Amino acid sequence: MWLAPLLFLTLFSNFEEEPEEIIEGKESFAEIEELIELKQTPIDINKADKFELQKIPWINKTLAEKIIKKRDNLGSFKTLEHFKKTTKISRALFEKIHSYIKIEPKIYNIQPVKTKPLDVKFYARMIEKIEEKHKFGDPIKQYNSLKMNYRRYFLSLLTEKDYFEKSYADFWRVYGEIKFDKFIDKLSVGHYELEFAQGLLLSSPWSIMKLSKSFSGHNRGIRPYRSAGNENHSLCGIAIESFIKKIQCFLFFSKEPRDRTSEVSPDSLLFATKYDYLYHSDENKLARKDKIKETLYGARIRYKGIGTTGYRSYRNWQNIEDSPLSLMGIDYETSLFNLNVFSEIAFSFYGNIKGSGKIIGLSYKKKPVIFTSLLRDYSPSFLSPLGMGFCDNRKNRNEKGYFNKIDYRPVKNINISAYFDIITHGRIDPDDNCSYKQEARIQFRYNPHPSLVFTFQYKHKGERQGIRFQYDTKASNLSIRLRYDQSFYKEEEFTSKEELIYVDTKYEPFDRLTIQGRYIIFDGETSIYEYEPDLYGLLTNIPLSETGIRYFILLRNKITKHIKLEIKYSRQEKKDQDAVSKYGIQVSYR
Repeated sequence: MWLAPLLFLTLFSNFEEEPEEIIEGKESFAEIEELIELKQTPIDINKADKFELQKIPWINKTLAEKIIKKRDNLGSFKTLEHFKKTTKISRALFEKIHSYIKIEPKIYNIQPVKTKPLDVKFYARMIEKIEEKHKFGDPIKQYNSLKMNYRRYFLSLLTEKDYFEKSYADFWRVYGEIKFDKFIDKLSVGHYELEFAQGLLLSSPWSIMKLSKSFSGHNRGIRPYRSAGNENHSLCGIAIESFIKKIQCFLFFSKEPRDRTSEVSPDSLLFATKYDYLYHSDENKLARKDKIKETLYGARIRYKGIGTTGYRSYRNWQNIEDSPLSLMGIDYETSLFNLNVFSEIAFSFYGNIKGSGKIIGLSYKKKPVIFTSLLRDYSPSFLSPLGMGFCDNRKNRNEKGYFNKIDYRPVKNINISAYFDIITHGRIDPDDNCSYKQEARIQFRYNPHPSLVFTFQYKHKGERQGIRFQYDTKASNLSIRLRYDQSFYKEEEFTSKEELIYVDTKYEPFDRLTIQGRYIIFDGETSIYEYEPDLYGLLTNIPLSETGIRYFILLRNKITKHIKLEIKYSRQEKKDQDAVSKYGIQVSYR
């Protein structure tokens, strides 16, 4: 699986490819707020100090100092292209960071505005299922996040409660970070996650697949843990990043409790590979909270484009010592002209069980073509509970597959994209039989006018086939989208048909207010997955089945320069079933 932080709904202009078109078929998704914020307020590289530059993932202390030294010699960077050429950063790196940097034009005879060294961001979100009666806890989901950045110091705190949990701090995480000038680049304490190489050993718990723009480049290093959908995925302890000349080093140690999932014991192979989490929505699940104690330590060394990573994990469950799990891997990435080549090979050792995983890929970009090819091959016995290489979905981690994607823009207003994927699954779960599957998608987008886009898509995956027609238009401050989806699913002699149609409107009467609504009609025997915008930091995945309607309205209001209010109401109705409605409210300060 691949981290693609550029693909969040709030980052897209009206007619760019939307995240739902990339991740369709997945069952969960989480945005990474840090990069959304950077996208909305890019850093001016002509004004930023080295600590501000290091807010951008992929810019470390050495690179930040190199940028500032070059800027001091030149006086300033004239354009982003001038920045790229004079700093001599690779094309692959520039592709990753260019959305988060800017160069503001010089305005003479105006005094520069002094910026405050303390940056504070706070989010408070609450969502309630209106019709649901109290069960174990209450039908409220709540999330609070506080982030403070003062020059070289960073602190984050979050609490989260899921539906029907009792405690409003059922899940909490705290993270602190200090940046240094010499020897140690960064010292992290608290709950963190690690993202290295192509994600085979260490990666974010949720990420996006099948996107040619963001395959390679998992080297985001030490990141504060943000509750991205898996409460058992975080590490807790201390992590250090340092540079010795051109060698980048990481040391990390963690001692963190895990939930004990049902029917999984140290005698089961699944115990070693799974970090499943539980919503603590009944007494049985609450009793399994934090019952496994895990101690983990490891290191990573990277020189230029070559890196090696390894860690060892010990677990204790009811005073039973599990066999240690050891993982090690080697990765490589380089860019030459218009070609980017990346790979990672990893090995796991658990008692007498050995496994391996391999990812080899290349990406070629030269207008009007972007081509990506990727081969992954994971043995059924490869165990990597904190990793997630490219795969069909997070449940099918261990698979073999060959993926190709091409984006072609023959003229300015036409874009053709297609991918083809051959997958052979090989999971370690004994209940899952290996299967062979092919998936293909072709999409045609025609933009006859800046405010008008037509989209046609055909997709074939296993026994499912589907088509999509979509029409987007924009006039002044009003945007409208019409979509029609139809798919067929065939299994032996049984054939089912699904249909979905919706109209989506987005109205911005003035700069501080956005009103968005959608009305959906659906009909199908199997689940249709419909992605929809949500409160900031969320992209909701709604499974729709049988026959019914769904609609929502979402308001975003910037009350003051620093305070933003968001409210969403949604309702879903099915024939002969009770309606389900939810409302959510979020206040953010920055």
